[in-house]
Amino acid sequence: MEHKVEEVKLKCGAKGLLIDVPESPVYCMEIWSRAGDATVRDPERFEAAHIMEHMACGANAQHNSMQEVSRYIEKNGAYSNAFTGRDYLGYERVCPDFDWERILEQLVIQVTTPKFLEKEFKAEVGNVEEEMQFRSNDKWTELTKVMGSKFGFKYSDTYPERLEKMKAVRISDIREHYARTHSAKNAVFFVAGNIGTNKKKIIRILEGMAD
Repeated sequence: MEHKVEEVKLKCGAKGLLIDVPESPVYCMEIWSRAGDATVRDPERFEAAHIMEHMACGANAQHNSMQEVSRYIEKNGAYSNAFTGRDYLGYERVCPDFDWERILEQLVIQVTTPKFLEKEFKAEVGNVEEEMQFRSNDKWTELTKVMGSKFGFKYSDTYPERLEKMKAVRISDIREHYARTHSAKNAVFFVAGNIGTNKKKIIRILEGMAD
């Protein structure tokens, strides 16, 4: 597919790529922070990053609940997701070309103004527990983690071990992890779509990540 990639550094300190794909009917937009599992301050609260990822579409300065956020994002068929890696935690949005501005603005608001409500924390802890219990049934994955631990690799806890560590995580750990890791200078972004003449508008919206 024909495309052009431009590296951009914003005044707020964030860096990223603008990927112009002429005539693309969709936009894909991601913001990553160096906030993955390996950046959690206390190894005994290892799941703080993962739980925070599950709260990635929770209440923010614009919306009062996760349900409101979902309705707003999905209004015109947009898709949202998030992931936790070893080093990075990422937030993703995919939407129709005509809706990119609204969705990118929402993504910046989501990343910069989360409320981390207690009730949403409790709900997402339950979802993370269910996810890891399901994954613990994959014996090949569990064997891989046991082997990694035997070889001395960091962060090779099995899912049952991670479930046990989850008991120590409090919402204060989520807020601490966010405050320490989510700054513009610690962020990278990717915007792909029919950028055309929208470059200045995209940059203006992304500058909203300023601390």
